[in-house]
Amino acid sequence: MKKNKRADFLDYDRLNELRAAAIEKRKQLPDVVWDKFEKAFIIEYTHHSTAIEGNTLSLAEVKLVLEDGISVGGEASAGDLRGDQSRESLRVCQAIDL
Repeated sequence: MKKNKRADFLDYDRLNELRAAAIEKRKQLPDVVWDKFEKAFIIEYTHHSTAIEGNTLSLAEVKLVLEDGISVGGEASAGDLRGDQSRESLRVCQAIDL
């Protein structure tokens, strides 16, 4: 009987197995590679999640706001703040190992 791959996402034990395998793979990466990946992920995640909410900042502008604290147009905007809140929510999730 062919196993339904979609059912894997509903199987808690299988999800834990996949998570453990991903954690082991992550341990094989040098810290500098993981840090770069994590920074890129946060920037892209923030850009896309705030774009859904109507933010018009480009990916490069989000990078400036998050990494350098440079506000777009010379002043902080609501879009800037949402980007910062999104980044902080990711940090909280990472801290509690979600």
